[in-house]
Amino acid sequence: DVSPRLSRAWPFYLAPGRDEFQAITDRLVSENTIEVPKRARGRGKKAMHVKDVAIRRGQGTASLGLNRYYVLIEGPRGDGTDDLIIEYKQARRSARLSIS
Repeated sequence: DVSPRLSRAWPFYLAPGRDEFQAITDRLVSENTIEVPKRARGRGKKAMHVKDVAIRRGQGTASLGLNRYYVLIEGPRGDGTDDLIIEYKQARRSARLSIS
């Protein structure tokens, strides 16, 4: 059985889905002409493959209140022993850009 405390806290840790971060990762690689290293390619794949996403809230100083996402990238072996983690962080709009 799951404790009531954990049940209430669980939604706090849920992150957007893998598909959303797969699209973000693919776009990042494409728009910045990044050559994906062999160690970041899933078994038999030419690009990075997002396996899972976790969210972390309430961390940082200047970024307090913004989300951090930890994206698990499948490694070449496909067995979890060589997976990588990429950290994505939300950012605020620059104050300088807001001034007209």
